[in-house]
Amino acid sequence: MDLFRLPVELLMAIIAYLDPKDILAFCLVCHFTQDLYKFNLNLQYRIALFLTGKEDGRGPFPMNICDRMDYTLKRECM
Repeated sequence: MDLFRLPVELLMAIIAYLDPKDILAFCLVCHFTQDLYKFNLNLQYRIALFLTGKEDGRGPFPMNICDRMDYTLKRECM
């Protein structure tokens, strides 16, 4: 079975089950997988948490994925 013939949405759902290290390895396979990562903020957020050693706390104030990503990156740059 050719994994890359799957619809992008289904492929993204499968990738979401991978550990962050495996996601990074998968993204190194080819330009297509790099683009999947580049255009998916959820994957980028998971990798950012992994690389910074943080967890998604989901605090008392609900934040969307864009705001959580910005918050994580800003806190890391301090």
